[in-house]
Amino acid sequence: MKQKNQAVKNMAASFIGIGIEQMLARLHSEISLATQFSPALPRRINFGVSLWTSTDVPFPTYSAFESEIQQTQLWQFDTSDWNPDLIVYPTSRIRVRIPCWEGEVRCWKNVEFASDDGTPFKTGELLFKLHSAVVKNSRGAGDVVVVSALSMHRYHNRKEPQLYILDEDY
Repeated sequence: MKQKNQAVKNMAASFIGIGIEQMLARLHSEISLATQFSPALPRRINFGVSLWTSTDVPFPTYSAFESEIQQTQLWQFDTSDWNPDLIVYPTSRIRVRIPCWEGEVRCWKNVEFASDDGTPFKTGELLFKLHSAVVKNSRGAGDVVVVSALSMHRYHNRKEPQLYILDEDY
């Protein structure tokens, strides 16, 4: 809080002796810079599907994964509204807490993902990376993790991408 108050005092001191137009231009510039690097992050990321991730079935490619999602949606609902190209997260890096196992004990692990092309995450790419990480960190015993959404973790270290918690349906 003390640092924030000092920053406000410094900003106020920098405005002394300048005209209102200059002050507004400087404020606009500082606000633009602040929002450029920290876009509003969603509290919840909905994938538009419930993915039954079997921990012993990795997909060799993204296209095989996407095809399976489309087929499963058609089988379950006779339609597929899922759009793998929909931007679901506004930045190119995210951390997600996923289940893992130490022997027979289920625990949690934070995993960081980066989009392949450095652009905001699309639904399909993030869900594929999430599925692959769950499979990689599983015990391979046929466990099923059902993924439908991610919820923002309330604590955030600004030096790392935002952490989300896996919402599991049972």
